[in-house]
Amino acid sequence: MKNSKVKYRLKGHGTFVIREGWISKALYYVSKDNSIFKNKQAADVLGVGNNMAQSIRYWLKATELMKESSVSGAKLTPLGEMIYKNDPYLEDIFSLWIMHSNLVRNKEVATSWYLFFNRCEAEEYVKDEIIEQLKKELRLYINDDNFSETSLHDDVIAICNMYGKTKERGIDPEDNRISPFAELKLLQNKNEKFTKTQPNIHQLDEKVVLYVLLRQMNTEESISIDELIEGTNSIGKTLNLNRIMVNQYLDKLDEQGYIRINRTAGLDIVYRKSDVSVLEVVQSYYTNTGC
Repeated sequence: MKNSKVKYRLKGHGTFVIREGWISKALYYVSKDNSIFKNKQAADVLGVGNNMAQSIRYWLKATELMKESSVSGAKLTPLGEMIYKNDPYLEDIFSLWIMHSNLVRNKEVATSWYLFFNRCEAEEYVKDEIIEQLKKELRLYINDDNFSETSLHDDVIAICNMYGKTKERGIDPEDNRISPFAELKLLQNKNEKFTKTQPNIHQLDEKVVLYVLLRQMNTEESISIDELIEGTNSIGKTLNLNRIMVNQYLDKLDEQGYIRINRTAGLDIVYRKSDVSVLEVVQSYYTNTGC
């Protein structure tokens, strides 16, 4: 039986990926005026077209920096407030990692991002192959064939541009159409062949890994290392980390007292050792780095 109750969304971005400066400006104005989107004045305030303003609105919600209600209008989430206070111009790549991890687990709002990072297993793709893979996975996810293939196509283009369009490829460095998310280097584009790539460990702080781990565990007190590598919304899937890299980060977190790892008798289980919350993890990073 087809299930029409599964929530999903395609092309919420309106073909615009997150651009340099968009989020910073939006965080400022939303913090000052919760009616910015409610009264349809966002385009003028943000200095962009109407479609771009709606795209910014979408990205703020998809990355969990903003919430909206019909009564109170737009409001920064506690995470949005924290980033606005500590890194308003998104100069620290840590902020981008946190936003990325929220985006790719947001299956009801950013469905294609969720499916691409969690369900697409091939090492190398051309765009048409990504589209076909996501068609298959979306049908399985929503248990229905009734979705817009055009919108899915536009999502794939957005994913490729967001993560794979970099300044190193002869593009004007002042071109703000390049997404800051390309800095994460999770997708490499060589002659229109896209490869998921492992991040630079010097740019991926262990507190990002801890943030993703805690969100994956939710209220559970333990989790297997296999689940942290291969599970949905896992460290491995979200951050493109292989088994060796996952274990290296887990060892760091064990040394810092956040978790305890039991590798005896082939158990490979991670236990929660600290009651730190995900927001406390983010704030501790900013505090310790002087942001």
